[in-house]
Amino acid sequence: MKALLIKSSNFFWILLLNGSKLLVPIVMIPLLARTLSKVELSKYFMAQAFASFVMVIVEYGFNLSATKFIARNKSDHVTVKKMVLSVQAAKITLFLFSGLLIPLVYYLIPAFHKDI
Repeated sequence: MKALLIKSSNFFWILLLNGSKLLVPIVMIPLLARTLSKVELSKYFMAQAFASFVMVIVEYGFNLSATKFIARNKSDHVTVKKMVLSVQAAKITLFLFSGLLIPLVYYLIPAFHKDI
């Protein structure tokens, strides 16, 4: 009974988190549309799209491959710890690389630093 209660609690919090990730932008878009000019709003959406692209690069495949590996080796705690550390190190490396790439893209794409 206790395990079922914990699972339902986890499900509730994950649902709340994912729901808020969907609802916050829906609430924010009308507010931003009223306060920002068309040029500023288009720059905001372009930056948001670029940030989403970088996030896809950083997260690509790790959620599936690492989860599958950990599920297969869940009894070997040393191997699981090594895998988690490896995945986190790879994500940090990709994030730092993308952090170097962002200023380059900013200066190469005129729409980011000039009026559209």
